[in-house]
Amino acid sequence: ETTPQGALPKIGANGEAPWRAYAKPFDTTDKRPRVALVVIGLGVSEQATRTALSTLPKAVTLGILPAAPNAAAWVAEARKAGHESVLMLPLEPLDYPNDDPGPGVLLTSRSDAENLTALRSNLAAASGYVGIATYMGSKFTVSADRMRPVLDELNKRGLLYVDAFASRATSGPAIAGSLKMPHAVALREIDLSPASGEPPL
Repeated sequence: ETTPQGALPKIGANGEAPWRAYAKPFDTTDKRPRVALVVIGLGVSEQATRTALSTLPKAVTLGILPAAPNAAAWVAEARKAGHESVLMLPLEPLDYPNDDPGPGVLLTSRSDAENLTALRSNLAAASGYVGIATYMGSKFTVSADRMRPVLDELNKRGLLYVDAFASRATSGPAIAGSLKMPHAVALREIDLSPASGEPPL
């Protein structure tokens, strides 16, 4: 859809949602338990992003920051390489602005209209992604009043939602459930390699 913020994903005339159109096929006959992995914060460092593209299994989803240089190209490369990707939506943390998720951040102090404009600007950064994942957001996600318009917009555009669980009080999963939109919650965070103590990527 053409908007003042740029081209945005939308549900197709045939009813197909972007989260399905850009989903990576998987073997539904394999009944073993599954673990979904999302590597976040990609796009800013070219070396880290290229390492992720070249070394991670194709089943790993890549989280790309909309404000990253060449975000659109990274999402396209990820798709070409066989990865699903999500855009990392910057949301206000408790100690903002000391802890700043970067350009395009959605804030509790702004109106819904202002936050939706910022949301659409983030969504217009690329195409071919299945949805968004929250980036920071320990203050924003606990505000149901601020989260509902954001999730309603994502749902109307046929996108899925991944809550990074920045706060145990996040309202995101409950709202997404009430909207019957596809969503997931990050239950574990992998920061360090136990073998080396070095940060991943």
